[in-house]
Amino acid sequence: MQRNIRNLLIAQIIIMLLVSLAFLVSRGLEFMLAAMFGGSILIVNTVLMIIRFRKAQTAEGQDFAVAMYAGAAQRFFVTIAGFAIGVGWLQLQPVPQLVAFALGYIGFIVAARNSVPRRQNAGSA
Repeated sequence: MQRNIRNLLIAQIIIMLLVSLAFLVSRGLEFMLAAMFGGSILIVNTVLMIIRFRKAQTAEGQDFAVAMYAGAAQRFFVTIAGFAIGVGWLQLQPVPQLVAFALGYIGFIVAARNSVPRRQNAGSA
């Protein structure tokens, strides 16, 4: 489990850095910083999810479900607040933020899918 979590965070950081580098080369420093900010929002969300999941592991049944829903609401708020700060207060470009966030999230989905053990078919040898 620890290794999967570490690999997930590493994958998200690598994706964020690659997207940021692509924006640096194609559009300049301002776009790179915006992409890094957008990727950082996702990394904060992932860390919050990990913390919430670890705390919820001791809960059972309905308590577990409530803890996970509360975590989802918390991550939603952090995401909205992060983009509001990035676009509104810091005046960062919105497109690089969204691109880095979205690509990092796709990396999250791929890493999570790859960490789930595959089932063997009954008919396969």
